Amino acid sequence: MDISALQLNKKATAIIGEVQRFISEFQLRKNTLPSRVALYPGKYADLEKAVVSELIKKNTGSDSKKEVRAPKVITIQGIPIHPHS
Repeated sequence: MDISALQLNKKATAIIGEVQRFISEFQLRKNTLPSRVALYPGKYADLEKAVVSELIKKNTGSDSKKEVRAPKVITIQGIPIHPHS
């Protein structure tokens, strides 16, 4: 799920900005896009939490009983984001 268009909280927006800056710097230096980006586990958890809360806000009108889970793959500009292990 590409989260570039979602309206997220300030912390998640800052993390997305960091990732986008990394992607642009990587592209300038290597002349290609990275295949994936790893985030520190805490930053990834903050990002995932913000995405889930935004999905809950969007889904409350249609079916509030349905459980909303984090997407399996979070992407920014088509590049998968995952926690660093």
